[in-house]
Amino acid sequence: MVESNDLENPRVPSYQPLVLALAAFVVGILIDVRFDLGIFCYAIAGGGTMVLGLVVLQTQLQQISSKQVALITGSLFLLSTVAMTSAAWHSLRWNYHSNQEIGLYASTEPAPVCLDAIVTSEPRMIAPTPDDVLNPIPGRERIKTSIRVLQIRDGAAWKSAKGNSDLIIHSRADHVRAGDRIRVFGTLIPIQGTSNPGQFDFRNFYRARDRFATVHVYDGQSVQIQQPASQWTGSRILSNLRRKLNEFTWRHVDPERAGFA
Repeated sequence: MVESNDLENPRVPSYQPLVLALAAFVVGILIDVRFDLGIFCYAIAGGGTMVLGLVVLQTQLQQISSKQVALITGSLFLLSTVAMTSAAWHSLRWNYHSNQEIGLYASTEPAPVCLDAIVTSEPRMIAPTPDDVLNPIPGRERIKTSIRVLQIRDGAAWKSAKGNSDLIIHSRADHVRAGDRIRVFGTLIPIQGTSNPGQFDFRNFYRARDRFATVHVYDGQSVQIQQPASQWTGSRILSNLRRKLNEFTWRHVDPERAGFA
């Protein structure tokens, strides 16, 4: 038996336009990944589809019988514009970088570096692996954190630099905390691509995260605190909590599994 309320208030079909917009956004990224047509090509295509969509809506909405067709056509043009915009955004992030990017200072071989940076993540311990070529002392613990580079020293002068990088400290460095401004004396190593077919491409993996080089330090004292972060900021409070939980994990979990935990 159907109640009268169901007849008076029929269920309205669900409509989620942002799902379509998200799908178009993803399609645009995939187009750039596959074809890499260039940001200017995407800009022209996106502007053209937007203009065509507006023309269709302007001409067809005046006719009652064409309203639905016009709305569908206009929506397709709008989704095409979203796709081209996302393709242009991905191309911009993938191909265009500041001329002060820290990765541009990295040569094909590891080189000594001195730089100032902000620690952007709480340092965490990495489980030692005996076959790791980046660890010169097998079995020795390492600390990993992320930094945002501010400047780099060129001889006696300092130059502005930008970009994010991983900082690997091959010893204990309990004095380094998230939010600190630090001076690093270490080695700048470019992120290498694949050397054999079928290998995982770390260069593209980190390039998608705007990282082109890694800084390695082999003595904790080579990381000097220039300005410690305030103890009462939200990021520092979370940093303290992460550190305590991390220390608790390494104290009570087997070292071979603590890194994963």
